[in-house]
Amino acid sequence: MERLLREIQLALQAGLYLIALQTCATLPDICGALMSEDGKSSAEKYKEWYDQYAQPYLECFLTADDCYLFRNSILHQAKTVPSPIKKQTATYTRIVFSLPNAKTITCHNNIINDALNLDVVLFCGGMINATKKWVEEMEKTQNTNYLKNLSNFVRLYPNGFPPYIIGIPIIT
Repeated sequence: MERLLREIQLALQAGLYLIALQTCATLPDICGALMSEDGKSSAEKYKEWYDQYAQPYLECFLTADDCYLFRNSILHQAKTVPSPIKKQTATYTRIVFSLPNAKTITCHNNIINDALNLDVVLFCGGMINATKKWVEEMEKTQNTNYLKNLSNFVRLYPNGFPPYIIGIPIIT
């Protein structure tokens, strides 16, 4: 998990904001799956994790329901217009992310007409910090589901992954 969070930070530093946003939108899924008995995520697990861990760090108007709808739209359609699911509709017609700029103006947690404005660095930073806190809690309490599911978490193997490939870096 540490590597994933570091790569999000590197993406932000490199100006790869879409990659950072998409990955941050998946953090509640990943964490919800890691602490679940079956190792799988769901909308309910996503929203529970978001409310418990992310919301206190984000301190914004984005609800768990809205974040989940945003997650679906940013990952599956590459758009910031939250896609309704069944009878659930979004509070905002879109989420407008402000980026670092030469004027050093930060726009965050503003409702502009029917859109929610969030700062991409503050949003991603909040998700990263929430995830770090969550990992700390899981490790401190030795959460059995987390420890069991962590063994299948994607990771980099710098010298390969025997018996499949040896001698070159592998992600599996």
